[in-house]
Amino acid sequence: MRFNLAYGAGVVLVPIIIDQHYHLGLDGFSLFMAAQGCGALVANLLLRRAMLPSQTQLSPTKFSRAHQQVYHAPFYGFIIVAIGLIAVALWHSLPMLIVFGFVGGCGLPLMDIYMPSLIHSVGNAQHHGRLFAIWRFFADFGMVMGFALSGLLTSFATAPTALTLIAVLTIPASLYGLYRFNRSHKHM
Repeated sequence: MRFNLAYGAGVVLVPIIIDQHYHLGLDGFSLFMAAQGCGALVANLLLRRAMLPSQTQLSPTKFSRAHQQVYHAPFYGFIIVAIGLIAVALWHSLPMLIVFGFVGGCGLPLMDIYMPSLIHSVGNAQHHGRLFAIWRFFADFGMVMGFALSGLLTSFATAPTALTLIAVLTIPASLYGLYRFNRSHKHM
């Protein structure tokens, strides 16, 4: 949940930042979304083969270094998206908007494709629906909290400051998630 705070804040604040600080309006937002989509597409095509082993290689009872990179992928995705959002909030030039839209987009498949893939690869087939529902509940709740938090913070700060603050907080939260995950699987 805490990881989707930044993404939810980005959904609310990036259009405002592009309009008020880049002065590009809807055309700028369209460019940002296109760059983000291209980043997501490239990352999905390249990382899928590099990181996600076939379903027969994943097991809830066996844990290896190969598994570790797959299980870490969503955390890396959260960090990449946060870095992209921070850069969009701080550097107000069209080339940076496109570059960091692309960079942030590279993290989206790690967040949004790996989690359901892991649920279906590792989870018990009888529980796929429930596991997916629980994951989506917390992911969507995190986005809603990002929407609300971005609205609250913009009452006290500019949109770039609010987005930077939320995205910066996502990075240590993601690193803590990696730490907790590694600690819980240390003896597997």
